[in-house]
Amino acid sequence: MTSGPPPVLYRPAKARPGWMLVLAAMACPLGCVGFAAWNLRGCATEHSRPVGHNDITFDVSPDGRALAFAGVGDGGRDLFLLDLQSRRVTPLTSSEDYEIGPSFSRDGKSLAFTRGTPGVRADQLYVMELSTRKVVQLTNADENVSSPVFLPDGKRVLCTVEKIYRWGGLASSWDEGGELRVIDIDTRKQTPLKTRRRPVFSPRVSSDGKWIAWIDDGGYVAPMSDPLKASKVVPQAATLAINTDGTKIAASIGEYSPDLKIYLTDRKGRSRRIISGTAKGCNDPVFSPDGEYVYFSAEAWLEGATGVPTKSLMRAKTSGREVTDIATYQLFENPLTYSRTAPR
Repeated sequence: MTSGPPPVLYRPAKARPGWMLVLAAMACPLGCVGFAAWNLRGCATEHSRPVGHNDITFDVSPDGRALAFAGVGDGGRDLFLLDLQSRRVTPLTSSEDYEIGPSFSRDGKSLAFTRGTPGVRADQLYVMELSTRKVVQLTNADENVSSPVFLPDGKRVLCTVEKIYRWGGLASSWDEGGELRVIDIDTRKQTPLKTRRRPVFSPRVSSDGKWIAWIDDGGYVAPMSDPLKASKVVPQAATLAINTDGTKIAASIGEYSPDLKIYLTDRKGRSRRIISGTAKGCNDPVFSPDGEYVYFSAEAWLEGATGVPTKSLMRAKTSGREVTDIATYQLFENPLTYSRTAPR
């Protein structure tokens, strides 16, 4: 026998509380629910960046003497400066936040990068004045900013912006990109750049400002004045770089991570050749300012490794077959220790 609902009992009417009390009573539980939901939302979508071999990002200074990079630090990733001659490492940031994606301005006086706070799902765009270490935050929306790069005038930054969220973080946190935007440093104004497909990621700009490149289902190059006129120059690229005048593209190409090699090609995808030699798992190419070299990361397997590689820093000559080891995995894993032990 199934029991029915309990009978409705008659209760004498009570005096109605004032409308202020009603609103207060409603606001209290709603506020609690909202607070809990917000915290749950943050937990469900907060960044959980692994520390170590991930987020290997770096850029070469315009004079070719230094390299800004993200290495293991207080917040998971901090920014450091490597003197390529002396091998001395200088910390640029030290906080509980993590910083990645450093990019030099064309005059070498400023650095653009993204910063994220643990428990907050969106990375924001920042610019640092290198002489004073003064940092200015340029964005503060519920959107994820990735892969910043200075435009030649030094007054604007090109980046990707993503606002679609997935479990475990924003899509662009895991290299799935977003919409191309130009952000003005002084006014904070954001101008979208239209592309045929989106999302795109890892945008790069030639030093003369005439050409833009990015990753989609391959590597694309387009005139900066009209990104809709993009041409696919390399297939299945993981990362890429463009040289000073936009005539050469360096791209990491391969089916799986250990297969990745650095290829050099022209802007139309012709005359493609490997320049990374026998190095394995090659990624993150960056041209030297004179175009003579391409810096890149390569997988380094530690003795007794558990199947997860670290990254070392290498350099390939664009005009020949010369490939040089620049720094061991310690540069990214323990930057300050590397500075003390690196050969001079």
